[in-house]
Amino acid sequence: MLGLHHSGPYPSYNWIEVITLGGNLSFPERETALSETDLESLFRYLSDLIPPGGHMMVEYESEGWEETRLSLGCGIPPIATPLGSMLFRVGCGVAFKNWYFAEGGSEGPRKLMGYKALNEEHRRARADEMAAELHSFLHSEKQPICHQLWQAARERAVQILPLLSADDPASAAEGM
Repeated sequence: MLGLHHSGPYPSYNWIEVITLGGNLSFPERETALSETDLESLFRYLSDLIPPGGHMMVEYESEGWEETRLSLGCGIPPIATPLGSMLFRVGCGVAFKNWYFAEGGSEGPRKLMGYKALNEEHRRARADEMAAELHSFLHSEKQPICHQLWQAARERAVQILPLLSADDPASAAEGM
């Protein structure tokens, strides 16, 4: 994994950016593939390092995030993509920003930025907004050209909706 981090006195000054992440861990005697569980554990650890109000950015140009890249291109809400739903489950999903173009060319690949809540009031307000967005997505009459991606995203949305109203979404998400 290659990444950057920053910390400072204001919430938005605290962030982690995952620039690249290989699918394998290399040891002198062997190479091991990261499972989805390992990946989520790694991101949960990183999320725990970020204080309230901070954010995590993760590139989605690499092969491992292809479904996220294609889903965002099809208009699927970030929280219903594989990367977005994982960021939500680890505590960096109270809001999202899709950096789908590099401003000035030096910001690196496209990335999804997931925010941590400042406090419980902020989390609940944003959860209500995201629930409305997911309900709208689930009840959309739109006939997408990327039907399979929409089906997978709708399944994730159905799993996420109950977590948005949970008192402790991180604990509830562990059973997901």
